[in-house]
Amino acid sequence: MKKIACLLTCLCITLVVTLPVAAKESTVSLPQESITLEEKATSIEMAVDITPENQYAGIEIAVSCPESVAVTASSSTSGSMSASPVLADGLYWTSFFESSNKLTGTMKITLQLSCPETWEGDIVIEEVHVLTKDGAGVSTEKLKPSQTIHVSREGANLPSSSQTSENAGNTEDSSANSGGDVPQTGAPVWQLTLIGAGLLSVVIIIVIEISRRKRSHAAK
Repeated sequence: MKKIACLLTCLCITLVVTLPVAAKESTVSLPQESITLEEKATSIEMAVDITPENQYAGIEIAVSCPESVAVTASSSTSGSMSASPVLADGLYWTSFFESSNKLTGTMKITLQLSCPETWEGDIVIEEVHVLTKDGAGVSTEKLKPSQTIHVSREGANLPSSSQTSENAGNTEDSSANSGGDVPQTGAPVWQLTLIGAGLLSVVIIIVIEISRRKRSHAAK
């Protein structure tokens, strides 16, 4: 018995030693998840914060947007070298980097986009690649945050004062015309629902009690 206990102890120690430690994943966040443009604005500015866990050499991001919207420029808070936005496989890619793993902490990437005067919709951060120099090559941590920035227009969802007055008049007319035509129930729907639920509960309790008594008689 002691030998078995010793073997189990050794096995547990071996597992603890040999299990790989899961590396923390880099994080992606949006300072703004919604942007409101002026009525006829044709430019959008949005930011993305990427925080790698360790020192790194660069970051590359990919953005998806409708055909009428384009990423025209990009900038970042770190990385002395960069690749301007380019459209490939339906995504706009841009990157900022160094020749070695000298970057640390959060990199804030700012994107400039162009859009039609009336456009509203979503822009999605589809992919983020954290680049690390590894000897003669580069290792890549691939993230797929799929984070969305919603773009709307000022006053787009607010009805005009004339529409509001007209709708109010229509509501009053509708109420007057519906006078005795709408059937009146004896109780609100929520009360009827509660009554129905109460009756159902009583039925369930009775069924359970009958089953319990049958089992009790069977046991005797």
